[in-house]
Amino acid sequence: MRRAVVLLIVLTACTPAEQPEGPMPVEATVTRVVGTDSLNTDLVQGVATVDVGMYLLDTDSERYNERMPLDEVVRRYRIAKDVFTTAGVQLNLLWIKFVRLEPEVLRIDANVMIGTPAGDIDNLYEKSRQQRSALAPQAEAVFEAIIEPDPANARTVYLVGMEDVIMNWFEQQEDGSWKLQSDPTNALSFPSYTLEERIPRRLRGVITLQNIFKSQKIVAHELGHKLINVSHEHREISPAHEVDAEGGLMVYGEGTEIASGEEGRWHLERLMRSPYLYVVNPEGQRIYNPDYEESGHYADPIYGELVVR
Repeated sequence: MRRAVVLLIVLTACTPAEQPEGPMPVEATVTRVVGTDSLNTDLVQGVATVDVGMYLLDTDSERYNERMPLDEVVRRYRIAKDVFTTAGVQLNLLWIKFVRLEPEVLRIDANVMIGTPAGDIDNLYEKSRQQRSALAPQAEAVFEAIIEPDPANARTVYLVGMEDVIMNWFEQQEDGSWKLQSDPTNALSFPSYTLEERIPRRLRGVITLQNIFKSQKIVAHELGHKLINVSHEHREISPAHEVDAEGGLMVYGEGTEIASGEEGRWHLERLMRSPYLYVVNPEGQRIYNPDYEESGHYADPIYGELVVR
């Protein structure tokens, strides 16, 4: 089975003196499809479900192949299934497709900043709203080429293998100013609490995986960012760019708890309101949760009281 998509995005917002080079055209060709029936035998009608599509790379890159072998990706996907099943949500893996890309686009910037935080900000979610992170043009071109058009794109989570994805973010300095930082990532969830509407709607479910060996729970953790729509936080631990701790799914370490109640920062309750969740009714139709009412920020009205100020 083969599929090729070519996408070219031209930037026009800058003045000629500031005009950056546009993103490279991207062609994505599906070279192999792996069956997923054995990963879906436990699905039950009437239980909250998330559809997941997986795109891995067919590449000669030694770096990618060493860090993203299929058997290890599947093993960590199974761990994610167990984590979310315990919380009352089942994962439905639609496919595993291998795609071939040009080597030049295997390493991408994830985002660009179109705002800057102002003053001292203790709340990470307020900082996210001010710095206005947006999907980078080259990342958009890559994802548009890989993710096939479908009416359910905006309600589906896509696990996409990449060689390297660089995240850009602002860090406050001792003098109170903000400095732009860039970090390589092992995986990245492109969450709504950061990007809001600054990612094409049909691509909003994308999660990239670059190093499956980073953690046993790496797939579950990134799904948590997407579905719970929170940063690194757990119980008394406030949200932060990085948190090394044990116990919770949403901090680094091997804990997988999805806690409930305000003391658990409402993680279980927020999960159950995710727009990616649906149940199949007796007629076989998918009935999705309500979509975000605003832009999907941390305190979007769909969460009501399920926020910690």
